[in-house]
Amino acid sequence: MEDQVTEWKRVWRDENLKALCAFGNADGGVMFIGIDDDGTACGVSDLKNTQKTISDTICNKLKIYPKVLVEKKDGKDVISITVEPSSAPVDLNGRYYLRVGNTNHEVAGRELERFVMRRAGTSWTDSPELGVTMSDLDKGALLRFREKAAESERVDRESLSKSDEALLKKLNLFKDGKLKRSAVLLFHPHPEEVIQGAYVKIGMFDGPEIIHMDEVKGPLMLLPDKVLEILYLKYIIRPISYKGIMRIEIDPYPEDALRESVLNSIMHNEYSSGIPIQIKFRFNSITIYDKGGLPYGWTLDTLVGEHDSVPVNPSIAQVFFRAGMVESFGRGIERILDAYRDNPGFMPEFGNTSSSFKVVLKDITGGMNGTLDVTHGSRGLEESKHADILSNAVALRTLGILSEAECGISDLMSKLDVRTRSNYKSRVINPLIKERLIEMTDPGSPRNTKQKYRITGTGRDALGLPSRPAKS
Repeated sequence: MEDQVTEWKRVWRDENLKALCAFGNADGGVMFIGIDDDGTACGVSDLKNTQKTISDTICNKLKIYPKVLVEKKDGKDVISITVEPSSAPVDLNGRYYLRVGNTNHEVAGRELERFVMRRAGTSWTDSPELGVTMSDLDKGALLRFREKAAESERVDRESLSKSDEALLKKLNLFKDGKLKRSAVLLFHPHPEEVIQGAYVKIGMFDGPEIIHMDEVKGPLMLLPDKVLEILYLKYIIRPISYKGIMRIEIDPYPEDALRESVLNSIMHNEYSSGIPIQIKFRFNSITIYDKGGLPYGWTLDTLVGEHDSVPVNPSIAQVFFRAGMVESFGRGIERILDAYRDNPGFMPEFGNTSSSFKVVLKDITGGMNGTLDVTHGSRGLEESKHADILSNAVALRTLGILSEAECGISDLMSKLDVRTRSNYKSRVINPLIKERLIEMTDPGSPRNTKQKYRITGTGRDALGLPSRPAKS
């Protein structure tokens, strides 16, 4: 079969140079001339002249020197052209091609700039950022790095005792006497004001509708913890179960997998794109998108197998490593998969293009994130009636707020950071009323502008709270 490193052609044509160019820019490959698309050998006529024409054309057009050999396939003479991976970008008449699966993809625009820089062993974030000086950096982020690097013991004590500027020079975060963009991203208090899109956007979705969202900003050194704090505070609610009288909370998303996924997206995002990292939360999954893509020539099989570390932003990855925030280079995906080994039915999914990457983490409770699963006595049967509405984390948080005090819809939306009143009322408030988990304080005047809501006895029971008389 034709694949990432194999191509069959019945006859030689100059258009075949695109595939050879793509091989040189990826993992190399072999093209066979004299084989049909179905793999049947048909042979090459005028063998000697064809072989010479191929060699001369490749040398003149691509400036590479592959092996061009005659072989026997099913008794027929065919020509094999073996191209090794090139250390420098290969072009065909000023155009660049990459091998993606069994197709040849032309690289242009911003993607071409990124491709050339990666081939040169550098990245966009390794260039200097003019106009930003040491005095502009966040002292708290620099202190946080020192503390974590001291804990990890991956930076020597002498370097940690030096000035901030000397420490960043030790970390190779200067170029031509200027701070690199990576230093700005890591330690500037508002990197998104200097580099567009340098933040994380989180949204909770119900189908295509967004219920509410957050934008998490700040220096990358502090960003992973800030993102995880927001996720656990506002989006992820641990289901509760009981074993006898013991209360048990289950992490719907293995903590190591979630943390590693967030770290990977921040380390490997392509910040020149101007597009923020996006985290989409649904009732049974979290999808994290970044613009880093996979290294050129890689497939998802390469990613999930044993592989070298090829960070999009080497300087940022190195700082995270020195701070002990990642254990070792090249093991991020392995750690994500390892965290799910005890739940093989919910293994994460990965997706990519040449300029984007996503990881889908699945809720190991089977989509019951935020629901109460009491498994003793009659309460388990009672609460199973409300599983659909309570699988919505916003509904569960609404119930929790109302368990403490009566509240109007505007106040509820403010506390939950919900943006769209009509969606919130139709998807959360009305179903909670229908399930008799909450009730209006003035049911005779449902359109009353001062209308408030309160939890019912059924709602308190669903949360495992002691019952109390409803207010008149």
